[in-house]
Amino acid sequence: MSARHCLFSGLVLAVICSTVQGITLPESPPELPSEPERWINSSPLTYDEIRGKGVVFWFFEETCPKCKRMWPKLMDEVAQFADQPVLFVAVNSGCSRNEIIEYVEDQKITWPVLVDPDRSFEAASGEVAINLQSITDVRMVKPDQTFMWGWWNDIPMTVEHAAQGATWKFKYDKVPEELKFAARRLEFGDMLSASSAIRSSLESESEHVRQAAAYMQGYIHKQMQKQINEQLAKIDRADLWLRYTALDATARRFAPLPLPPEEAAKLKKLSMAPEVADEQRANKGLAAALILLEKNDEKDRQKAFTRLQRIVNNFSKTHAAKEAKELLKHAESTPNFE
Repeated sequence: MSARHCLFSGLVLAVICSTVQGITLPESPPELPSEPERWINSSPLTYDEIRGKGVVFWFFEETCPKCKRMWPKLMDEVAQFADQPVLFVAVNSGCSRNEIIEYVEDQKITWPVLVDPDRSFEAASGEVAINLQSITDVRMVKPDQTFMWGWWNDIPMTVEHAAQGATWKFKYDKVPEELKFAARRLEFGDMLSASSAIRSSLESESEHVRQAAAYMQGYIHKQMQKQINEQLAKIDRADLWLRYTALDATARRFAPLPLPPEEAAKLKKLSMAPEVADEQRANKGLAAALILLEKNDEKDRQKAFTRLQRIVNNFSKTHAAKEAKELLKHAESTPNFE
């Protein structure tokens, strides 16, 4: 970096700090959602996977016409830094998944998109306030997991700071061009985006490309098995429901890639177990009760309490029944409970 650029960077950083005086960012970045439904164009990302690399969260206002017009230029500019170990993640501001899917398709957004329907991720990111008057904001996670502001109007500077200390694990210059996108996404733990490129490259006319694709596919299978082993190590193996949810979570994260045959057979067998069926029915009732509890209407609350008691009575041995009991116990201590 030139002395002039260093001076300019320092001045801009000073200006940024002065404009956010009094606003304190969280000590650590906000928790990333683990549900696949909260992500578009990506598997659920985790901080363990992205450690050692930079991630830029680009908060945007999806109802703003000006925002829509900026996407082609923005993605073209960011694409110039594709070889840097930095990933841009778009974060919407309050709309539902279906609405954002349509928006992403219309704007041809290729970045991972974190769906934030209740704006909880935004709220946990340090006074981000996206609206029609403030349509963009930027935060970044540096390779050492430091959480800081980025520059929405200076992509090169944002990438420069996000990439400080970041490295690729693989020999990037050895990866065939057809698989560089897949390799980049694999490094960030995005198996979903990588899988389609890998599958098509397995049929390449080039032996070098086929070998590289087979190696990457093997890497994904190892990561899949690693997640299964880690999840199962934390639970009581006699608990069929926890075993089922561990395998199901892995299957959903790595979809559309299938589980290893042995693990897929286990998941299928567990899905037919009576204990798992009871948990699924109990969880369905629990979800309905929670929706009712969120309402202010007292009749809805009483309906919720009835549903919770039914879960306790009919599915007493389930995890959902334990949660229902806790909810009823808490409700009994509130003035509105009858």
